[in-house]
Amino acid sequence: MLENANAVPVFAATYKGSVPLDTGRPQADIQSDFFRSQEAAELHLRLLAIEQGFNLVVQRRYESRQQKDGKYIHKVWGATGQAGQRLD
Repeated sequence: MLENANAVPVFAATYKGSVPLDTGRPQADIQSDFFRSQEAAELHLRLLAIEQGFNLVVQRRYESRQQKDGKYIHKVWGATGQAGQRLD
């Protein structure tokens, strides 16, 4: 499943180019858990899209929080987006 996740294209909400989203097919809002890196949060988005039967993520945004771990404070990242189908 991890190999399939890397094949799911992700387009940021700030992307200005053409996005191959099939707007005539169902879409779903998805949200990752929080992770220590943006890359892990995006991977979770890709996996969520696959689990729900989609093959594209658009409108990806990151959200950060500060998390306390004992006496250390570090930043964690989550991601949101819209899962859909690519145009054939």
